[in-house]
Amino acid sequence: MCAAASAVVIFLASTTRPAHAEDSNAPLVEVVLVQADDERLEAALRELLSRIHVTPRFARTSRPLAHPASPSSQLLAAVDVDFSDPHKVRVAIVDTRHDRVLVHEIATDGGVDEVVREEISHITVYAVEALLRGEVLGTPREVVPATPIEPIETPTPPTSPRVPTRPPPPAKLVAHVELETEASVRTYAPVAPVVFGTGAALALSARPGAIALRGALLVEQRTSVTVATQSVSSRFAQHALRADVSCGIPLAPSLDLVLGVGAGLDFVSVQTTVLRAGAKPATENGFVDRVPVIGAFAGTAVSIAPRLTARADVGVDVPVRAPTYVVDSSHEIVLLSPYTVRGVVRVGLDVRF
Repeated sequence: MCAAASAVVIFLASTTRPAHAEDSNAPLVEVVLVQADDERLEAALRELLSRIHVTPRFARTSRPLAHPASPSSQLLAAVDVDFSDPHKVRVAIVDTRHDRVLVHEIATDGGVDEVVREEISHITVYAVEALLRGEVLGTPREVVPATPIEPIETPTPPTSPRVPTRPPPPAKLVAHVELETEASVRTYAPVAPVVFGTGAALALSARPGAIALRGALLVEQRTSVTVATQSVSSRFAQHALRADVSCGIPLAPSLDLVLGVGAGLDFVSVQTTVLRAGAKPATENGFVDRVPVIGAFAGTAVSIAPRLTARADVGVDVPVRAPTYVVDSSHEIVLLSPYTVRGVVRVGLDVRF
């Protein structure tokens, strides 16, 4: 466990360096403002893109640029924000590595205000975050009709019948494997109000749309509980195996609200020692109890680097049956009665592959 934690700490130190404009290793996003000189929009985009560790580069032109595909370049995406139509803004995010484009149109009949700027910023940031995760967005550029920038005054020549084109294939769902280290604090029993745990989880995550889906399998070791009298001592060692499913609802760029449920088994290893006067201790009544547990939790997930996420949640665990452990020797009783509902706080750090 210590070796795994050390590896995660080393990975965190190597991946959480801020990606400012001067960082030559950060992916590059080129933003072109077409027929606009909006400094507030540029400032909002610059701040949000820097938060997700990409380097923004801005330009202003009179018409959209033809961004070439560049699979080996550092250019991750090119964004054209076209203000040429007085009734709408056209946002085109070009995935230069796959030669695809995602287009959104925003109505601006009341002019470009803060609401429109915020919508443009969030569309851009969510799309760039998806490209950082390796997803493929939009449609091939050859099947997306170009939006005219300037009206053509010459008579329209006769056109031949259009040949229908095949609809583009749906975007491929990309799933990621995650390795998580976690720590927990939970209520347990009157004689042991708090129990600590550490563990590791293997997870599979995907974001088919705005909602992120995740399934995880967790193993955890918890602190043991010892209950003793003058003649009897019982030790309760604890381990757990748990499966969770959850969904992540975006609240802001790089921040999700996480809601989930889970089920698993608590393994309670009970070992009782009778302390005989004037003799060596004798051990008896060793067994392992398996307790089914169900639970629910809510929390947040924060992307602190392109492949690194910090998680924190609170929840409840409810054992399907609530065992009471009683040891009676020479009229002495050792009693452990766990709570039927237990509060849980967990934090975790996971690396996506």
